[in-house]
Amino acid sequence: MECKNIVKEVIGELSLNKRKKLSFYSKQLKKILTKTEYRHIKFLSFYNGILSIGIDSSAWLYHLHQKKEKILEDLGLKDVKFCLKG
Repeated sequence: MECKNIVKEVIGELSLNKRKKLSFYSKQLKKILTKTEYRHIKFLSFYNGILSIGIDSSAWLYHLHQKKEKILEDLGLKDVKFCLKG
């Protein structure tokens, strides 16, 4: 197998694993957050135990930041990063 194909395969597997983890955390957050809260978030990335979530307004950013400890505890993550993403 060529190196080029091996690299593509490895990158594809890594990408798939990240998508699976984001999907898992998305489902778990649906259980933690209300429907209204959930509508204001967008999953950005998951890397090294840190979930990055975009929030659509500063008011919701503040509100969801207040739930950070509960989210960390329930999901067992190292950290959750919130950022404003309209």
